[in-house]
Amino acid sequence: SKAPPETVAAVSTSPVACSFNQLFKLSGDIFANWRNIMRRVPGMAMVQGAGVSAGRTVSVSDGPANLHHLAASEGANADAQLFFTSPLSKGAHLERMTAVCDLALDTLH
Repeated sequence: SKAPPETVAAVSTSPVACSFNQLFKLSGDIFANWRNIMRRVPGMAMVQGAGVSAGRTVSVSDGPANLHHLAASEGANADAQLFFTSPLSKGAHLERMTAVCDLALDTLH
């Protein structure tokens, strides 16, 4: 979904989980675990960065669309639960995410 994470926090009455990792670190197994959390917590929203950090070559792949489709195919309300942010500098990204984040998700990489 293209809604900014600030909107997610403003409208969400359920927890907002955020990944501070770049999208390329998100494996299928890790995303499966995160989808399992989303299934167990009704209405939980997840915010994930969609590209690489500003200051590097910005590359936004088909990853967000693929992950959105996968979550929706498994019954998640992906339009209301899965959000991707645009690339920002590290400091601005951390500030944005900590403003909306109730739970930090990590890839362990």
